[in-house]
Amino acid sequence: MAAMASDVEALKANWNAKTPSVRRILQEVKELTSRAEEQLARQRGASTSTGGGSDAGEGVAIVAEALEENIFEWHFAIGGQVGSEYEGGVYHGRILLPAEYPFKPPDFVMLTPSGRFEVGKRICLSISRHHPEHWQPSWSVRTALTALIAFMPTPGEGALGSLNYTEREKRDLALGSRVRAPKFGNANRQEVSDRIHAKMLELVAPRKGELETGAAAAEDDEPEKVEDDKPEKASKESAAEASGDVENEEGTRRKESLDESARAGLEAVVEFRRRERERAAAEEERRHGLGRRRGGVGDLILSTVFWVLLAMATCAILKNVAKSSQAYL
Repeated sequence: MAAMASDVEALKANWNAKTPSVRRILQEVKELTSRAEEQLARQRGASTSTGGGSDAGEGVAIVAEALEENIFEWHFAIGGQVGSEYEGGVYHGRILLPAEYPFKPPDFVMLTPSGRFEVGKRICLSISRHHPEHWQPSWSVRTALTALIAFMPTPGEGALGSLNYTEREKRDLALGSRVRAPKFGNANRQEVSDRIHAKMLELVAPRKGELETGAAAAEDDEPEKVEDDKPEKASKESAAEASGDVENEEGTRRKESLDESARAGLEAVVEFRRRERERAAAEEERRHGLGRRRGGVGDLILSTVFWVLLAMATCAILKNVAKSSQAYL
């Protein structure tokens, strides 16, 4: 809580807290940070009491910070909705608040590939600046981010900034999103991203089954018990060694499973980037082609007009010649 208070005080030192919009933003920073710290405290307590991580994916996982150099720009991360193809994912983005906030809605820009929204573009949502008629001043940044989590599993239907990847691709991207925070901005902004990412990894558990694959394989291959005529002490020592070997083997397989999953996630991210580049190139080519076609039609029209005018001028000249000839005769 001390860190939270210092963050708010640092923002107050740089911004006029008497301004209605700044006062509202400072209040939301305090509430969001407080809620995130309470979630982290509960999660850490649960991990300590159970000897391992609990299902942190339950509920809504949101961590957001306003940038000290610009209080109207926030960096956030949300957890994918439990039970959806985004479960276990950590999705970073930016919120751009207008100077008239909360009376006008914010813009949202995603930074993490998800297969649902384009990266680096302002996305079209009913809670964004694209639809100011739906925005309510009583809504907050947390309200908007909670709605964004709920929007993700819905179909894009061609909305601005939307994508329609397959469920398998979205699952792979969700896994890859846990590897590291996206690269964005200067060192200070990257520090904010990394700090938020570390908190989200505590709050958002991986999808069930992705961490259990290695453990299940190790349990299936556990060696059968063999009776031995050695003294009881030797038997106990052998059992301890065998147990240690099984645990080491289980740990190795778990690590290999995680490494393989991480590689799959990274490959999905790379494939996402490649497809985005191809899509952008195709769109650019389409625009140039359309321009060329429009230019071709324009040239054809101008050429036709020219020849028609030339024909009309020729006819007029011939008529004048004919009239002159008749008058002469």
